[in-house]
Amino acid sequence: MMVDFYLIRKGSLNVEALYQENGEFRFQNGWHVNALIAAGIGILFSSILPGFTTLLPSWWGVYGWFFGVAISGVIYYGLRATKVGMEPKPA
Repeated sequence: MMVDFYLIRKGSLNVEALYQENGEFRFQNGWHVNALIAAGIGILFSSILPGFTTLLPSWWGVYGWFFGVAISGVIYYGLRATKVGMEPKPA
């Protein structure tokens, strides 16, 4: 949410579109697939991998939440910048 508001939308939000059924925040039938993908990968790196693998350093588990947020933000920004998973809205 922070990446979308501050980096992509530059702090400008169309409040009226929040309440429109088919507005710009409708995404794919109410699901923002890019956000779900980014959050899932962030969760994987912040909580799942540190407990089940030795690929990450031992200190990763202590700071995993911060890494997960950062990784999710970078992935979300990349997905939105390339318009991956963004389907056109129905007219």
